[in-house]
Amino acid sequence: MDLLGTVLLLVLVGSRAQNLVDVTGEPGQDVTLTCSVNHAELYWSMEDQNQTRTGIGRTASSVPTYFSPDLEAKYSLSGVGLTVRNLSVDDGRMYFCEKREDGGPVYGDPIRLMVSDVLLSNGSSVQLDVPIMSAYVNENLAYWKRLSLILSLVSALLGCCGYCCRKKEDEAADQQMENERMNPSDDCEL
Repeated sequence: MDLLGTVLLLVLVGSRAQNLVDVTGEPGQDVTLTCSVNHAELYWSMEDQNQTRTGIGRTASSVPTYFSPDLEAKYSLSGVGLTVRNLSVDDGRMYFCEKREDGGPVYGDPIRLMVSDVLLSNGSSVQLDVPIMSAYVNENLAYWKRLSLILSLVSALLGCCGYCCRKKEDEAADQQMENERMNPSDDCEL
């Protein structure tokens, strides 16, 4: 049981909860997103319309590398920041940053970029929330995955406890049978 408790603690400590960061910008603005992980080499990606991650680029020392020329025209990488140039409605999505280590990637907090106050031709403005459902589903999916993992570990812990109790009961029964065999009662005639 001590081993299982240790494993449970390591899993819970190792699965650091990420905080969703909301950033709002207006069309035509440049908006800078800041990674919560401070590292000399960061990888940035974004969620596309199919809810898959697409790499934007990486920062390495002072020279950023972009994964395509189109991305270099739209984004600017520097330090822990990703600047989205000339914000448009299509830029409203989830953005992710990470650093890579020998033990695997270390993710920064996900960033939801929302575009607001679109000025219409008649002079009125409209509030847009892009992407609402995608971010909501991603947040809840991560929650349910963590909950499922915790419930699985609790179930395993209870299973181990049940196994240990049964094993102790079996050992006690075996001991009692051994004692009865070594010390037969007076009721039996030989």
